[in-house]
Amino acid sequence: MISNQLKLILFIVLITLNIGVTPSDLLAQGMRMTPTSANDIWPKTMDSANYNEYWNYQMYFDNGMSLYIIFSVSDFGRLKSSVSGIRVSMYGLDENAYHINREYPIEDLHLGKADFDFDINPRQDNIWFKGKLPESHEIYINTQKHGHRFKIHLNLSNIQPGFMPNNGEYMIDDHRVGMATHIPYARVTGTTGINDDVREVKGVAYMDHTWQYQNSSKKLQSGYRFIKHIDAANWETIYFMEADVKQGRPYIGYRLSSKNGKVRMDEIAAVGNSNPKDIESATYTINFADQEYVTLTSHKIQDRTSIFADLNWFTKNIMKTVLGGEIMDTRGTTTFNVTGNPPQIGYFNQFSLK
Repeated sequence: MISNQLKLILFIVLITLNIGVTPSDLLAQGMRMTPTSANDIWPKTMDSANYNEYWNYQMYFDNGMSLYIIFSVSDFGRLKSSVSGIRVSMYGLDENAYHINREYPIEDLHLGKADFDFDINPRQDNIWFKGKLPESHEIYINTQKHGHRFKIHLNLSNIQPGFMPNNGEYMIDDHRVGMATHIPYARVTGTTGINDDVREVKGVAYMDHTWQYQNSSKKLQSGYRFIKHIDAANWETIYFMEADVKQGRPYIGYRLSSKNGKVRMDEIAAVGNSNPKDIESATYTINFADQEYVTLTSHKIQDRTSIFADLNWFTKNIMKTVLGGEIMDTRGTTTFNVTGNPPQIGYFNQFSLK
């Protein structure tokens, strides 16, 4: 008869052999740090109703450009037909910020299990990502709106394995919400641009995955990401959301970080915001379950826009009804402070209901 303690030791050894983390990396403050599998990238909510699911990429290039891409699937119940979609924001090509939203019937969505192909417009084969993580990943977008043709073709390499807390899902009252980080760090190369101004780029990339069942998006008030990439063995990521709860903690999320190749996950216990009305003068204090904390200060805004800005009037009002209001997306840089280490400047992304 194998004791429970021996079973735990065997389990930790097996995970360690599989993904190369040490036993101390596996558990953090009672939260199990679960490796994501290649199949975890697939949609999880489409068998339900009133769902929203997002694959959020953030890429920072050595030439000063940055690129944000969100693939999505959404169901609006009786208000509107289900759709898949893409939202792209591009910065640094010139003095302008470029945004585009596209939607396609959910029936058009192609999920190619053989090559992990997620293609939202297979008839033109012009908006997709594919590749079995963490071995490979490729993104292709070639679409236009308002006279701007977005031309993006990127390949990711040196992809660090992804993780999620426990099974990835949290309960907010009686609503389920899921979060996973598929790509905490990767190198990225390829081409990015608008119309005839297409540049060769190289830099770093990040991607997380959020899924929401049965109108659970109405329980979410705001969210925040922080990303700092130094190299493949040293990086910081934080992702949390603020929820409207009747009981329990109002924040869900985690810090996923690597120091000299040692990966750890910290459960977020509480978040303080010194000035919710003005992020540029705000200090975020993020407390973890083990009593450690970090602060995020000196926010500098690069762009603030409504995620509905490029949608038609009908779709915009449907989205406001489903999500509980207009969502403002704010991006820029911030300073990350943790006791015992020098301050680090990284990138933040805040989204909040207006």
